Amino acid sequence: MNVNINSRKISLPGRILEIDKPRLERVKQRMEKENIDVLIFRNTEGVLYLSGYWPMTGWSFVIFPLEGDPTLIIPASEFEYAEKSWISDIRTYESETLEMVGNPYSAVSKELNDIFNEPSLKKATVGYEGSLETVAAVSYTHLRAHETVLD
Repeated sequence: MNVNINSRKISLPGRILEIDKPRLERVKQRMEKENIDVLIFRNTEGVLYLSGYWPMTGWSFVIFPLEGDPTLIIPASEFEYAEKSWISDIRTYESETLEMVGNPYSAVSKELNDIFNEPSLKKATVGYEGSLETVAAVSYTHLRAHETVLD
């Protein structure tokens, strides 16, 4: 499904979150300025910022191309939350179960390979967040500044 972000709000069957057109336009303008073809965000704040979906476990990804539709890659256990996002391409992976301790990066690599093997993204310039695992860099810096309190 192609989603036109030219309207501030959009109604999609079963979707309750709206598209924030001004925000997405600012992101796309910055991508153009920096010559970035696609963004990959994994921190909860980045995923929420671009998709409106708040990851519960912190192991979700949003692939946000300059041209075309974005993709969410999420743990299967979060599908009912993610499907309310305005993003229609939602891919799931099995994370951990009682029988198996999962490696999210290993589980997600197949989906990322599929996405980046699409002709429009084969030679894409990729932008990604360079912060820490499931804690945004600003939060980490704040924690480090107050580490004596945490010791």
